[in-house]
Amino acid sequence: MGGNERSKSQASTFINCEMNCSYCNGRTLPLFVMYSSLLQRLYQQVLILDLEYALDRKVEQELWNHGFKNYIATLQNLAKDKKVCSDVK
Repeated sequence: MGGNERSKSQASTFINCEMNCSYCNGRTLPLFVMYSSLLQRLYQQVLILDLEYALDRKVEQELWNHGFKNYIATLQNLAKDKKVCSDVK
């Protein structure tokens, strides 16, 4: 398996793990951050190593979604949940 295929396979594995993480559990959030960071690097490798594939598969959009957008949304949800919990008390 070449470097590009390995990067694609690893990215797929990390996406699956990211989708199954429990974002509200304080122990899994650092794991989520670690996987997001690894996923960002893998997407960057795919973009650099195989631009045609990356453009066909919209890898730059996936990099944004999984590398930044989902993380920001997770933090916003955690902040909202904390606010709701403090309002209930």
